[in-house]
Amino acid sequence: MKRYLFSLFTRAWVALSGLLVFLVTAYVFGAGGRGVISYGTSVFASVGIICSFNLGRTFLDLVTKNNQRKNELLSTFIVLNLAAAAITILGAMLFWFLSSTAQSILSWHLVLGLSFLALYYVWSINGNAIFAALERTYEQEVISDCRETSLKIV
Repeated sequence: MKRYLFSLFTRAWVALSGLLVFLVTAYVFGAGGRGVISYGTSVFASVGIICSFNLGRTFLDLVTKNNQRKNELLSTFIVLNLAAAAITILGAMLFWFLSSTAQSILSWHLVLGLSFLALYYVWSINGNAIFAALERTYEQEVISDCRETSLKIV
């Protein structure tokens, strides 16, 4: 019961903190600045969805078929996740480089800063399934809460 209450509190906190961060950034940066940040993060999120290659589901499927391979496959999938994040960074930067509209909205320095979000987006797509395969979803919620709160503060 304690874990369920923690899960409920965690999800409520993430939703509330997201709203608060939205209101503060809209106030600080104005509507135009908030739109620039949203556009930049959506570029990396969109490319991250494609370049995640759904590795988490693949890991879950392989572990479900052969539970003994968990430890053997885990390090490989972590490395593949890092490679997918690197491909996401390159793909989003290539999009920015080839799009005059993206270049007019996002400066090079902002694109470099936003590129670190690729790690977050790829892991958020694949991480839940990996933690589910390892039967560690409770720990994932703790990590996700800390990660999302710190990302929203930045």
